[in-house]
Amino acid sequence: MPKYLLDTNILSEVVKKRPSPTVLRHLRDAPQSALHTSVVSVMEMRFGAVRSAAGSILWERIRRDVLARVKILPLGEDEASRAGEILADLELRGTPVGIEGRADRRDSAGRRSGGGHAERETPRSDSGPSH
Repeated sequence: MPKYLLDTNILSEVVKKRPSPTVLRHLRDAPQSALHTSVVSVMEMRFGAVRSAAGSILWERIRRDVLARVKILPLGEDEASRAGEILADLELRGTPVGIEGRADRRDSAGRRSGGGHAERETPRSDSGPSH
C-alpha cells in the first residue's frame, strides 16, 4: 500500500474556508493508515495558529481535524542534521526554503522590482501560545 507524506500546504487545506475539493477527495480516498506528516509540518501549523487572531480555536481544530488523522513522523538527529545541510546548500544556490526563506524571497523580489524592501511578517504580540 502506498504511503503519503503530507506537507503543510496539504494539511492546511482541511481547515481552509474553501478547501480544494481535489485535495479533500484524495485525502478521503486514502486509507488513514497511509497518511503521514512530519514534525516540521506540525511546527508550521502551530506557528500559523499562534499568529492567528483566533489562535487557540484554530489550533484545537487543527489538532482534531488534521493531526488526529495522520501519523506524525519523528525527526531524529541524523535527519535534522541532513536537513540543515540541505537548507544551507539551497541558500547558497539562492533558493532558500521555509519560514525564513519566504520573507527573504519577498525582500529580494521587492529589491528586484525597484520597490525598496518588502515588509516582513512578524508574529502578533497579542496572540501568545495557548495551552
